Amino acid sequence: MKFHKTVESRANMNRFAQNAIAFMRSHNLDGLDMDWEFPTTRGSPATDKQAYAPKNVRAKREV
Repeated sequence: MKFHKTVESRANMNRFAQNAIAFMRSHNLDGLDMDWEFPTTRGSPATDKQAYAPKNVRAKREV
């Protein structure tokens, strides 16, 4: 799922967090490094930049 689709709704952000946690648990990982390079380039809307931090906070809360 592209970043823009991930952050366009709370349901999508929740699904991302749940899937990330399931992946980490199934592979016995202790964390997830999310590094989004160059926000708002390559056609992504400016609103994506503002949505990046709340998505990370939501994922952290789910863990």
